[in-house]
Amino acid sequence: LNGALEQQAALQGALLGAMNGNAAMGTIGRTVLAGGDQVAVQGGAGEVTVGIGGTGVRATLAVFDAAGNRVGGRDLGAVGPGRNTFPLGTAGAGLADGTYRYEVTVTAPDGAPVNVDRFIAGRVDSVVYTQGGARLVIGGMQVDMG
Repeated sequence: LNGALEQQAALQGALLGAMNGNAAMGTIGRTVLAGGDQVAVQGGAGEVTVGIGGTGVRATLAVFDAAGNRVGGRDLGAVGPGRNTFPLGTAGAGLADGTYRYEVTVTAPDGAPVNVDRFIAGRVDSVVYTQGGARLVIGGMQVDMG
């Protein structure tokens, strides 16, 4: 009985993996929004998309290299709640083409921090498969399908 249950669980896992893979393949060429804090920079340009949890009187964008060093930043000014997309602007000036990590910090009128959800937005170029499952490739960045 245990052997049969283990076999059934393995088959269900394989089926789920195949369904996930098919869903991932269906995203190729489509624009998606996924949770993440990476930004692709090309020619010093790029953009970041965030979900802001409230009104902010001051917002800043910081860009970091793979070693965690701050390599760019800029003031975004006052921002409203909801999904916002910001160009890197001067924060991307002088950066080599590649993938960077970003943070957006927002301060409320009372000085308290405002919650910010970070996203990766872009067109899915391809799908790669790893032991962890399907990963979407967006502008050279790999994003978990989950």
